[in-house]
Amino acid sequence: MTDFTAPVFLRPAFKRSLGMSMAVSALGLALLLSGCSSGNPVPDPSGGTGTVTPPAELGKLDASVLEDVARTFAAEHPGSKMLDGAQIRAQIPATEKWLKTVVIEPERCGYYGGQSLTEQLAVAELAVVTLPRAEGQQSAQITVSSYREAETLVADISTQQYLDKDCGTFSVTSGGQTVKNRIEAVPVDSSAPYGSGILATATSGKKTTRNLTVRAVDGNVMVTSTRDAGSDVAAATQAAQTDVERMLELLRARG
Repeated sequence: MTDFTAPVFLRPAFKRSLGMSMAVSALGLALLLSGCSSGNPVPDPSGGTGTVTPPAELGKLDASVLEDVARTFAAEHPGSKMLDGAQIRAQIPATEKWLKTVVIEPERCGYYGGQSLTEQLAVAELAVVTLPRAEGQQSAQITVSSYREAETLVADISTQQYLDKDCGTFSVTSGGQTVKNRIEAVPVDSSAPYGSGILATATSGKKTTRNLTVRAVDGNVMVTSTRDAGSDVAAATQAAQTDVERMLELLRARG
């Protein structure tokens, strides 16, 4: 499958399918969302209550804390790379330019809302760690973000839940190539008040890739890990859960 040249901030379900090696944001920008929501609970596609509440152990953390924690996490995995908020924001122009070349069907499963990525990024601080690429697999990516307002994170997750359910299948076309995508909920365990798992399957021609994303929310903080699922979804789920729990442990030690 030909790699698309695509920057950061793309939904995990098709981000991997486009052959990108850059980190995905955990801001709800992973869904390319504006973060807008009615504020009402949305059914959780994984079968839970779907109600995300802001009670939590972790409050708002500044950029320096996130970056220090991300560096510590990266140091535990030799060969990892860390992107801080400034590095990610520097990619916004290229990202927005690339988005204009992509066609998503149904359209609602792609960019959502009228805000620019700059406006969306204004609501949180973030850092990303990309783990070394294992042979025959795509790189794992762990993102940590701290929202200035917990209510904004709740709204993002509620909208994310809705689209996870409403966009079970969709296609992405760029450069004349179309990738068909399917999203399925996967049960996960988390020490955070809210956790969810999504298995994304992308098919282009005869090639199929699968990626497992686990996300957890604790107060103002969201941690997301995306792992190459390959033929072993259970192993990918466990690895992603381990990533998330370790990042939460480091954050709680600092928070």
